[in-house]
Amino acid sequence: TEIIEAQIAELGIQFFEREFYPVLESTFATALAKRRLSLQRGKHLEGEVIAVIGGSGSGKTTAVNRLLAPHIRRTPTTAEDARLDVAQINSPARASGKDVAIEALDALGYPAAPTRSEGSLRLLLREHLQMRETLLLNIDEAQDLVRFQTTKEQARVVKFLKSLMDDKVWPIDLL
Repeated sequence: TEIIEAQIAELGIQFFEREFYPVLESTFATALAKRRLSLQRGKHLEGEVIAVIGGSGSGKTTAVNRLLAPHIRRTPTTAEDARLDVAQINSPARASGKDVAIEALDALGYPAAPTRSEGSLRLLLREHLQMRETLLLNIDEAQDLVRFQTTKEQARVVKFLKSLMDDKVWPIDLL
């Protein structure tokens, strides 16, 4: 049984590329290149959204994690590697703009106190996105951002995310 368990464990860590993965990979690479070029040229194009949609258990999170693995790094070890092309968060249990900002700041290596106001957290997040040169924010299980919210709370979260995408100084894309 140890041999069977070892084989099952080995299969569990394998990545089996599905038909949608090359499309996702290409879309992601194009988005990063476009964002990087627009910022280098001083053209602050509004951010775009890459949506990965599929049924439960279809491999969405696994595919995205594989795609982002080379880009995810928590805290810089030197000034040269402070750039963080992609930040990744899980949808917070309470999905307010404030909670998203706290999660994103943590992913950028800057834990923020929940006692701060939503407005100050938004400003802080914008500063850190620019400082780390972050091009894209991945929100795993993003549907949960609006699933259990009132219409007013949903609108606030959407407005907050849109403000990150159309920021005049450092717009980002969302995945």
